[in-house]
Amino acid sequence: MSPFRFQQRIKINGQGFTINSNVYAVVYKYPSLEVVASATATATAVPGFSGGSFGVQLNAKDCLVAHPGHATDSYAAVYDWTTGLWSNQIWVYTGCPGL
Repeated sequence: MSPFRFQQRIKINGQGFTINSNVYAVVYKYPSLEVVASATATATAVPGFSGGSFGVQLNAKDCLVAHPGHATDSYAAVYDWTTGLWSNQIWVYTGCPGL
């Protein structure tokens, strides 16, 4: 799982999930664990990618575009509903004003 920047919004792409499983992509504010943004998608078999893969764009600001090097305050992760497993966490900064 990796977050990519696209027009100041966080996009999450992933591979290696269970094929045809629903996945839950979420950004949590740390340490409160308040949900900043989330989406559900279906991981599907795509040539060139291992296991099930997906991509979602979340309605969450990617503040590192405007403030490179700023301390992170949230993290993104993906949950595979079939296996009950979470992906690794990717730290992001979502607290910028005015974007």
